[in-house]
Amino acid sequence: PTFATAGGPIGVPAVLVRDGGYRAVDLTTGALGPTLGQWPRQDAARFFGRPDGGWWCVCYPGERALRATTATVAVVAYDAAGAVVSTTTVGTYGPGLDDPDLLGFLPFTVSVGPAAEPGRAFVGWAVRTADGWTSGVDLLDLASGRIVTTLRLPDLPLALDSPDGLRPTWVDAPRVTAAPGGASIVASQTPSIILERDGFGDLERLAPDRWYAAIEADRFSPASAFRTGQGTLDPTWCPNPYGEAFADATIFVALCPSEGIVRRVDVRGSPVGDVAIPGLRQDSFAPHADFDGRRYVWLPFERTLHAVDLVAGTLVGSLDVGTTAAALHQDPLSGLARRLADWLAPPATAKIFLDPAIAISPDGRRLYLATVTGDGIESPGGSAGIVVVDTATLTVVDRWEPLADITSIAVGRDGFVYATGAPGVDAAGHASPDRQASLVVHEAADGSVRVIAGQLGPDYLTLDPLTMP
Repeated sequence: PTFATAGGPIGVPAVLVRDGGYRAVDLTTGALGPTLGQWPRQDAARFFGRPDGGWWCVCYPGERALRATTATVAVVAYDAAGAVVSTTTVGTYGPGLDDPDLLGFLPFTVSVGPAAEPGRAFVGWAVRTADGWTSGVDLLDLASGRIVTTLRLPDLPLALDSPDGLRPTWVDAPRVTAAPGGASIVASQTPSIILERDGFGDLERLAPDRWYAAIEADRFSPASAFRTGQGTLDPTWCPNPYGEAFADATIFVALCPSEGIVRRVDVRGSPVGDVAIPGLRQDSFAPHADFDGRRYVWLPFERTLHAVDLVAGTLVGSLDVGTTAAALHQDPLSGLARRLADWLAPPATAKIFLDPAIAISPDGRRLYLATVTGDGIESPGGSAGIVVVDTATLTVVDRWEPLADITSIAVGRDGFVYATGAPGVDAAGHASPDRQASLVVHEAADGSVRVIAGQLGPDYLTLDPLTMP
């Protein structure tokens, strides 16, 4: 259907979805709105929820000009209908040195990420100067657009050694992970060397650098470099880590899939002990959710969930969730729900991953897992529905019927669980070229369907937990 509701209005006017950019789905009509903002690169924007149901966008122009040397960042406030309320210029990063050695890469980079405190964000930046790459992190107040404080990071050189001599560098903007309560951060930055191939630039990424800094009275302490070596996040000992986060104020963690572990280090990078994750491998797709010092690692293709106490460094337990269709929750819409399963849909061959594939309730008592019938990235199959897990007992307490091939789930603070369905196939993953993307709103308590927006176009849609109502 284009639009269907049950149980009366839910009091949520709209929810943001991503299809490269951000667009609002009107939950009173089922309509998909236009892309918010007029930014030439869709990754040149990051949205955050506002207390009034609207959103803040920290936006920057990216490649507005072929050889841009500056990035002007603004905070754009939107109401729940997607209309612009205000625009506040934060500042301009650059100008960067317009050097032909960059071979098409811009002489600045900007990244945006969430702070621990609501209403704040971090802007990481790097600018190429005549002396080297200058970089830092700004703590930004979203309501006012004011930079609260700035952390300067050590400069990086214009060129680095490579096997065939000095090569020009290109530097990622620092990406920031905040500790609970916002008392400290870890900033991670990856330099690259530029290789020339057929007149175009190609990047060879080097080992990331990490720094720790405390925040007290809205001021950063000087940055201190993370330790390297055995048992650390050094790439020799933990190649391609992801899922970086603070377990508490003193322990920093990341998944090291090639080692099959959660690596735990202190805020200077020194080892404090690892936790083995059964089934975690280099090629694993392992989304996760964190709550109050515990990490839940979900392996959709193995259909197993692992709970880790990140502070104590122990594996709390593991759960095989299975995919038994007979156990699927029968929605109160009954016959309508069964018809919807035939109407909504995406192509299995195009579904590469679920993003996010796991969500946790605001109180940490329930996990919601997007499950699949396939056994790997190359054969993901269709959707096996949403599995609900009690975190206290680590047991399955419910399964919800998939009304489409689910591609993304998220939990709102409003008591609803949101799920997007992919275009081009049915819930079982069978090709259905005329099917469009969809959004379904479930009651978090029992999975009952409250809203369905079923014809949202040909693009894959995902949900961003930072923007949920």
